[in-house]
Amino acid sequence: MNLKTKKLIYLSFVLLLVFVFLQLALAEENKVEINFTLWAPAHIQVVMDGITEFEKQYPDIKVNVDSLSGSQYKEVLVTKLVAGAEFDVIQMRDEYVPSFVEAGWIVPLDDFPGIEQYKKDLSEATIGQMSWKGKLYGLPYYQATESFAYIPEILIKAGYAHPPKTYDELLDMAIKIKEKQITYKGKVIEYPICTSTLTQYQDLFSLWANLVYAFKGERNAIFDKEGNPAWGEYGRQALQWLYDAIYTYEVIDKVNLALSPNAAIENFSAGRGAFFIVPVDYYFPNQFNNPELSKIVGEVRAAPLPTGNPDKLEIGLAKVICRSYAIAATSKHKEEAWKLLQFIGGKDKFGEYNHPKRLLLTEGLTFAYLSLWNDPEAKEAIAKRGFPEVSAIQNKNSYPSAELLGLPWSSEWQVYAIAQLNGVLVKQKGIDEALNDMEKKAKQLAAESKGW
Repeated sequence: MNLKTKKLIYLSFVLLLVFVFLQLALAEENKVEINFTLWAPAHIQVVMDGITEFEKQYPDIKVNVDSLSGSQYKEVLVTKLVAGAEFDVIQMRDEYVPSFVEAGWIVPLDDFPGIEQYKKDLSEATIGQMSWKGKLYGLPYYQATESFAYIPEILIKAGYAHPPKTYDELLDMAIKIKEKQITYKGKVIEYPICTSTLTQYQDLFSLWANLVYAFKGERNAIFDKEGNPAWGEYGRQALQWLYDAIYTYEVIDKVNLALSPNAAIENFSAGRGAFFIVPVDYYFPNQFNNPELSKIVGEVRAAPLPTGNPDKLEIGLAKVICRSYAIAATSKHKEEAWKLLQFIGGKDKFGEYNHPKRLLLTEGLTFAYLSLWNDPEAKEAIAKRGFPEVSAIQNKNSYPSAELLGLPWSSEWQVYAIAQLNGVLVKQKGIDEALNDMEKKAKQLAAESKGW
């Protein structure tokens, strides 16, 4: 090979490299950038791993992740939406859907390609959680129900072979365990009933609502189908049960009134209680059976929520939550946003439920898609995290949170209601006064609302 030929080959190689670099630069410049807004921590590392995989599958799309403070997420998000800020995909709580739709902040998904395949793989209740006025506005992040945990060893010491089936039985068992000074892990069980935060977040409201549903023994126990207050005497019965458990019988520690949800779970994981009313069922298998976090590994069992009205309900009704993802109305790249929405809330480019399974396998978050219950890997993970049969039973005996929060004004009312319930539990307000004020507020907001 002569010198001239070598130079020609070298020059061709250089030109090829320049061409490749120019193409790469052009591809990078032509990437569509979209924003994904979620609350922190929201399993951020798993999310980032998912985004990395998404960008490999869709190299022409770049995703910017904006993680907002969990405690101020809605406040900050709404402020930005009102100001007209541009969003693409946003994380949603069930209770946001009606008001966000009415405000024109999120778009319906019914006309997006492939949406019908997702609808066929979701339960009617799940679809209802993400819908408003007959249109679907999201795909699921995760789905879960409240549930109930207990420690058999403590019950056996007190003379009980089975967990309580009613809330009256739960109270009676707790009183007996306290009176007999039953010990567990070398310590006397002073407060047999543990529960997640009674006065923070929405757990207080969820606990009261579950009690109302249990005592009334039917659906639409808080609001009827027309949106009118429906709790009546059962609302009082539920709140009285809580008050008595804390003050009259002292089987729930007043400390619970100031505990965060995680702190309450840690309290039970330390072996300080016999029963735990769990806010969301994915929490307790992950922590109670984690040897690094718990002293009760392998010793805790699950049971359906107790009923308060055994003539009507065999077991208590639990609230189903379905956190979701939606596409913002301000998005300028809805086609790309739909691809991301499907990846994180549905199927990836290859038709697999990649991210929903990732959340189950790494974080224990329960999926919403029905077909995943037949997936061998998912079934194994559910079995390992504990008590799949109880979760299945409770899911069948549940009510959608939309029954509580399916009105444009219900989020505002819930905040007000929590303050009234809290007022009772810290002895600053009477039960009847609190419930009357809650009813008045609901009627006031309904009268002021347009289009609900």
